[in-house]
Amino acid sequence: MQLKMLLIFLTEKKNLIDGIGLQAHGMNGQLNLSAANYKACLDEIWDKTNLPLHITELDLVADPNESAQRTKYQEFFTISWEHPRVAGITLWGYVQGATWIPGNGVKGSGGTDSGIQYADLTDRPAMTWLKQYMASRPSLSCCPAPAPFAACNGSNPPTVAFTSPANNTSFTQGTAITLTATATDADGSIASVKFYDGGTLLTTDNSSPYSFSWTNATAGTHTIKAVATDNSGNSTEAVITIKVNVPQGPYNGNAWPIPGIIQLENYDVGGNTFAYSDGTSGNQGGATFRTDEDVDIENCTDEGGGYNIGWATAGEWTEYTVNVIKSANYDISLRVACEGAGRTVAVAMDGTNLPNANAIAIPNTTAWQTWTTVTIPNVPLTEGQKIMRVTIGTTDYVNLNYIEFKESIVTGIDVFGQNKENIYPNPFNNEGLHIKQSGEFGFRITDLHGSVVEQGKGTYNETIGKELAPGIYFLTIDGQNSSSNYKIIKQ
Repeated sequence: MQLKMLLIFLTEKKNLIDGIGLQAHGMNGQLNLSAANYKACLDEIWDKTNLPLHITELDLVADPNESAQRTKYQEFFTISWEHPRVAGITLWGYVQGATWIPGNGVKGSGGTDSGIQYADLTDRPAMTWLKQYMASRPSLSCCPAPAPFAACNGSNPPTVAFTSPANNTSFTQGTAITLTATATDADGSIASVKFYDGGTLLTTDNSSPYSFSWTNATAGTHTIKAVATDNSGNSTEAVITIKVNVPQGPYNGNAWPIPGIIQLENYDVGGNTFAYSDGTSGNQGGATFRTDEDVDIENCTDEGGGYNIGWATAGEWTEYTVNVIKSANYDISLRVACEGAGRTVAVAMDGTNLPNANAIAIPNTTAWQTWTTVTIPNVPLTEGQKIMRVTIGTTDYVNLNYIEFKESIVTGIDVFGQNKENIYPNPFNNEGLHIKQSGEFGFRITDLHGSVVEQGKGTYNETIGKELAPGIYFLTIDGQNSSSNYKIIKQ
């Protein structure tokens, strides 16, 4: 009688009601409802109302035991889930000690309550079956019940993908970066595509083709997102990572002087494919130096310590902004190590290999930290700022420490040594290093990274280096007609 009156009411008011919620407490307890009668009730409510059904509070007691509870779940839950007019099922109070029907109050396998998990959240047999059953069911693209809950049109999310740039592409700061994406929606239309730099909105594009020209990207690594939203409010995102490098320039800001020593780990800033070419991401050498770059740098045990470039494979190169102080012939010395034969290195200036330096033979030193010096004499260089490139030859792996340029000696006289200076003592202590030279001269001390730590001018006699920390340094002395380089040691 109650069901009949309910159906009459729902039939009369169905234009004001979107769905029907059915409490399902203890159907195998006091109600002792059979599975057949349960299905018949669902069918009748639908037939009389044409409204989708929601099972809102399903709980079945473990009375007389857990096995009976599992059997009832197999019957009632299966009917509910597979019924074409049921839009959803809510389990109610399914943990022992927090159930609507407490049963005999016993916790554990002997409890006759409606919980399907024990108090410690482990599964009772009914929950074990339920998980297995749901895992076996096909995924649904939308709710299978009637409208409005089964309005499948518009429920599928859109698809979106970047067409440019490719993931992990590098750019130079200041150049325009064009972001382009495609977006489609199988059961609707695309309302917008938004481009983000991390969490910062760059632009919203409401029509295809979806793109944005980004001109003010900062240097660093950026996570770029394209978020497509369809006309139903569903959204999907695509994500790529790009790197924006500072424009190419000398490490530490100053061009390396020639003559002089250039530590080869001090390659130009500007990033991979711009200031250097390295085929693997990250620093494989493990040194805690320039860890945001891809050139492989390791700790060096050569005299003077510091770092060296390693894991350098065929065709990889590094570039250096240099300043040739005067046009002259120079002896070029490479400090190298390798384990194996057939290695070569090339040195170029402004895109042209230097004479006798297009394939410098590197001897087998028998170990990666056993170092030797290879010298190419009398290489002509013209005055001015240039880009030097050091390239690994056709055989993988050469370790590189530094490159040194000295003006070539003519008839036994160093052209840069006409005003020959005298430096002492070396090594020196806190009393300083003395420079004696006729006339005025300038001096500059750099550390192993190429950073200037002391510089100045002197006349005839000057004491320097008193405040330096113990270590190895390089001293450059510029006279009126000369320039000389020394390795000095502060004890």
